[in-house]
Amino acid sequence: MNVFDLRGPDFLFLYFFLVLFSLIAALILRWLLRAPGGDMFPLVKSLDPSETAYLAGGPRMAVDTAIAALVHSNALKLKSASQTFTINSPLVGHPNPVERAVYHLVEYGSTTLSEIRQSAKTITAHIRDKLLAANLILTPGQALTAQIAPALLMLLTLIVGIIKIEIGVSRNKPVGFLVFICLVTGVISLILAVTRVRTTRAGSAMLSHLRNQNSALKTSVRSAPSRVGQEDLALAIALFGPAILASSTDLTSLRQTLWPPNTSGSSCSSSSGCGSGSSCSSGSSCGGSSCGGGGCGGGGCGGCGGG
Repeated sequence: MNVFDLRGPDFLFLYFFLVLFSLIAALILRWLLRAPGGDMFPLVKSLDPSETAYLAGGPRMAVDTAIAALVHSNALKLKSASQTFTINSPLVGHPNPVERAVYHLVEYGSTTLSEIRQSAKTITAHIRDKLLAANLILTPGQALTAQIAPALLMLLTLIVGIIKIEIGVSRNKPVGFLVFICLVTGVISLILAVTRVRTTRAGSAMLSHLRNQNSALKTSVRSAPSRVGQEDLALAIALFGPAILASSTDLTSLRQTLWPPNTSGSSCSSSSGCGSGSSCSSGSSCGGSSCGGGGCGGGGCGGCGGG
């Protein structure tokens, strides 16, 4: 039997469940393509704040977190009027490689935020290599596959609906409900296609582990960020995002420079979780998104989909 010859109400019922099945299959496929899974914490027991920020939000988040740490420690000074950074004092303690690189960029003349961010991929390349070797992030090819393949599955389902709409229109049958469901299917396909995937399932698990492990730090930074050290502040921003500084008057200018009110400093990546810059981890985590569909109800079948 040709499915396109089904009566409108019957096809609409079948198509609704086809969309639901395709969505579940797409989400499972996305999950599978983010292999490997499991908890990598026993193998990768320590990540510095810049590495954690990279895992949660990518190169830019790693650099922004380093800038915040350097300003907090007074190594760099933010000139709010010109939105530029200058050297304020020598590096002290044990800054990580990204913090040292950012400090030297400012020292050598890259004083604006955009100039510093232009070097983000270069100065965080070692972090990318470490996280790839630890199976915490995906290669660009793997990430693209995990992003596009589920969207294509939904797109195939959408094509079935569009074909039925054309048949219904050619037969002068009402297709309003089917058009609505196809629009929802198209929106879901678009969301899947544009939602970036960076971290593996193991990377998301690592971020969750670190957030649970540092829950007390979140409280400390929110209540009194000026009292925590440079490394702790950077780690808190990496794990819980720039919103953690919302109550800080001391860091207001820095927060507004790095993460303006209408701009997300994060990558809610799928898989990163929503923690850093909004780690949305990720798996970002900006971690994932949920898609919901609508239902079709009401009496009568006018506009159910032609046929």
